[in-house]
Amino acid sequence: MKIFIIVGTRPEYIKLAPVYLEFQSLNKLAENGTVAKRTSSRLRRTNDRSVLRVHEDHEDDENAEIGVRQQCQNEGEGNAGNGVVQRSPKIIPEIKWIHTNQHNKLILSDLLEFWEIRPDYEFSLVNQGLSLSELAAKLLTEADLLFRKEKPDLVIVQGDTLSAVQAALAAFYNHIRVAHVEAGLRTVNPKSPFPEELSRRVISQIADYHFCPSEKVYQRLVQEKRNGDHEASENAEIGVSLHLDGRVAKRTSSRLRRTNDRSVLRVHEDHEDDENAGIGVSLHAHNIFNTGNTGIDALFKAQSIINNRNLKLGNSTILEKNSRKEFRLDVRKYILITSHRRENINNGFQEALCKSIFEILQEKNKRNSENELISNAEETVEFIVCLHTNPQARENFLKLSAKLLSMNISGINLLESVTYSGFIQLMQNALFIITDSGGVQEEAAYLSKYTLVMREEAEREEYLEQGVSERLSPDSKSIKLAIESLISRLMNNSQAEVRPQLHSFYGNGDAAKKIVKLIWT
Repeated sequence: MKIFIIVGTRPEYIKLAPVYLEFQSLNKLAENGTVAKRTSSRLRRTNDRSVLRVHEDHEDDENAEIGVRQQCQNEGEGNAGNGVVQRSPKIIPEIKWIHTNQHNKLILSDLLEFWEIRPDYEFSLVNQGLSLSELAAKLLTEADLLFRKEKPDLVIVQGDTLSAVQAALAAFYNHIRVAHVEAGLRTVNPKSPFPEELSRRVISQIADYHFCPSEKVYQRLVQEKRNGDHEASENAEIGVSLHLDGRVAKRTSSRLRRTNDRSVLRVHEDHEDDENAGIGVSLHAHNIFNTGNTGIDALFKAQSIINNRNLKLGNSTILEKNSRKEFRLDVRKYILITSHRRENINNGFQEALCKSIFEILQEKNKRNSENELISNAEETVEFIVCLHTNPQARENFLKLSAKLLSMNISGINLLESVTYSGFIQLMQNALFIITDSGGVQEEAAYLSKYTLVMREEAEREEYLEQGVSERLSPDSKSIKLAIESLISRLMNNSQAEVRPQLHSFYGNGDAAKKIVKLIWT
């Protein structure tokens, strides 16, 4: 079995690296004979975590216990990994890492070194000055050429990038199965985030396997698929019947059960030759699984690597006018900022943020110049901006920095060339974070850091609902108020409840293990 893992951007590289490494780990075990032969063994899980059941038909033995009951468990809990027999494939999967060059290798060079993963194939694509349509066309063409030549059995994509959606389309056109990691995220607006929201909806229509990052996302995607099935059944009298709104459709063998407050959708298909035999195929709802988020796997692995290698944040540079100097992480208090989304460049969100920062620093400078007594530590807080490689995403911050420098006002550092390991250290030491990045929101929650989110629509609702993050409005007055309020709370209140606690609704760092086991079996 040949499996292609598609990466084109930094987030994909970060979130798919744990999946690739887990495959490689299992391959080594299989080569050494550690993984047992194909059996009807069951993987068991303890506690109250959901049951993932995949029952496969075998033409030669329909009545055999041929399924796998997967009850995935946190590493170290119960009997996980101790005496558990895994069902291994007849052929060890051949895993290939495919780099599309949506972000070029220079941008990803630190990740190549950090994760020690080298591409097996690279697209001959130069993403410089291309429109979205031009980039999409080139990605689709390159993926199609590679897939027709190499004929993979499964293509794994992550998230909602152009690389992901175009690779999924190319796989679909070539009758290749698709697995979608981080499936099911949605906003109410198909144009926000743009174009990512539409991309992930398209991938959900194509994918054969959906690996959701949280229970809430899982439930939403199951409901979305159920609604789609119901409409198809009504309009074309096809598909399975589902128990919806208290009404049972024509074929009544379907049922929706809830166990341990987690939804398990079981669809039992009738067989014309033996409707009552119970030998039909039982599938987890549309192959949708709540596995957790592989970005959390990456974060935990990265923290371990940083500690083991004793990595320091010293290779980032501060951009000042046309000069650069090395940035050193010290005891300073700072607010970390990242912003890259197209819609925030165009809708004035980023500009409003920069205006609020300018006003905060200008007022602080005025108090200092008038020799006012600095009564608390709030006055020492600075802003650190990690610049994106997109020139348009940098422009507002460069203008802000130039304006402050011209007025001899300090308090902002623009960083570029920040490595993945360096950025994790910046997050760990930040007072709080302002971002429009979904991945940063996820990581920040696990690092017990508040985030102010620059998004008009949000797909990671868990963080907002649990008070781990707060959504900003795109006007400078409200942004300024939110920043100053949070600075005051965090700097002047030592009580533990001021800081968010680690939340595990995006998993506990074992998402890649679950995904690989589901594919492996």
